[in-house]
Amino acid sequence: ENKGFDFFVLTDHENVGAWTDPGYRSNKMTLLYGVEWSNGGHANIWSNLPFDWSAIAPTVNADGGAKAAIDTAHALRQPGQEVLFSINHPKTSIACSGCEWTYSFEDSVMADCMEIWNAGYIWPNTNFLTVTQTINEYLGRGKKISLVGGSDSHIHNAAMPLGSTDPAAYENYVQTYYHDLGMPTTWVYAKSKGATDILDGIRRGHVCITHSWTGPQIQLWADPDYVDGGQQTYEILMGDALPASSLGKEVRFRVRVFDAKMTDLTAGASAVVVMKNGQPLTETVSLSEDYVFDFTDTPVKGDYYYVELKQPDLVSALPGEIAQFGILSAITNPIYTW
Repeated sequence: ENKGFDFFVLTDHENVGAWTDPGYRSNKMTLLYGVEWSNGGHANIWSNLPFDWSAIAPTVNADGGAKAAIDTAHALRQPGQEVLFSINHPKTSIACSGCEWTYSFEDSVMADCMEIWNAGYIWPNTNFLTVTQTINEYLGRGKKISLVGGSDSHIHNAAMPLGSTDPAAYENYVQTYYHDLGMPTTWVYAKSKGATDILDGIRRGHVCITHSWTGPQIQLWADPDYVDGGQQTYEILMGDALPASSLGKEVRFRVRVFDAKMTDLTAGASAVVVMKNGQPLTETVSLSEDYVFDFTDTPVKGDYYYVELKQPDLVSALPGEIAQFGILSAITNPIYTW
């Protein structure tokens, strides 16, 4: 609430006790119902209403549990209730070394979302492997999957463990300051702040992810009816698909950047990098906090586009990482051609 979040979900491992805790309530935020599933990797299950966790729980210890867990979660959907299954940190996370997703594409293809950004983006996390490898494997094989971020925030206000011989004390300290809530933040383009609309926006991929709750926002739109010199109408949003009638023709895309500050006080340079099929297509650099970047391309079926925003971060960067806009500050979901 203090950070101004519109929505929040607590996802304890295999524990839904928070749902009935009188402290799990808010007059300012929309609260979702969630749990973290663990078996050959981690995943979040989210809903706008309490759901039957006991139906999913047996898959935690079952062989090949991912497919069964996804199917069971989806079977709990009913009118007025959305249930989403989101793969967590497909690559190793500092929050959980050895917790990467071990299931095949075929076993996890029906997942709704994938956490591509876990806690702090930069080393020692391996988010860059998820962004450069995992998501492009799924998208390249024709899977539409919503890209989200998760703070993996376990512990708060741990004291600096000066002189401690307990490794856990140092881990707790790192988690407090490196995995703060909202690092990263998932922004959802939704019809309202209602739980159902928020989950619908996430499922549709109408989402961008930023490094923190103070970070910039970035959006990707497309005008499939583009005619040079004609009226521009950007009705296709990140997460959506271009209509088949626009394939093989020139399409205009628009990137919108908001609040691209190097710190909370000073505007700094940022670089927009447009990715097509996992490879850079075009880019621009700007010193503005808010700006628009348009580009055109001729998509064919199988193409997908997403955008990365890179900027130096003088607060959290490690030595040597500031150069050449090497830090990811925000990323959009794709626009698809299928």
